[in-house]
Amino acid sequence: KTLLLLNRQETFQDFLKALALTQKLGLEHCCHVILGLPGESYEEQMQTAQKLKELQVQGVKIHLLVAMQNTALHEWYKQGRWQPLEFAEYTRLAADFIHQLHKDCIIHRFAGNGHPGYLAAPKWAYTHRKQSAEAIISRLKSLQPTLP
Repeated sequence: KTLLLLNRQETFQDFLKALALTQKLGLEHCCHVILGLPGESYEEQMQTAQKLKELQVQGVKIHLLVAMQNTALHEWYKQGRWQPLEFAEYTRLAADFIHQLHKDCIIHRFAGNGHPGYLAAPKWAYTHRKQSAEAIISRLKSLQPTLP
């Protein structure tokens, strides 16, 4: 439903075909995921992580949805049709997402912020980059089972 909303002109089946091809050919692959997409619930985003675990993806790049100036998403933001994730909401979501993936999955990125001169929202994506990494890592540590 999100691919349709964003008019991506591709389907989940297209993704599955591309992933199967990389796996068949023995190519390394890295899937990109955007957190905070319009209309996606926390549960749906966790389902995405579970699906990537099930598919045994080798790597994931996690992106925060940001609005860049003079884009359709920026207009949605100005009109109140889309609200970016708050810092605490994103760091919790990103850590929970990573926690759902299989243990050998390589996390290539868990934050992105766009060019600061064009970033419309959320501004914290640029100003709190280091803090977001620290918060995600801290939450991941808290999610780990206690060792005997």
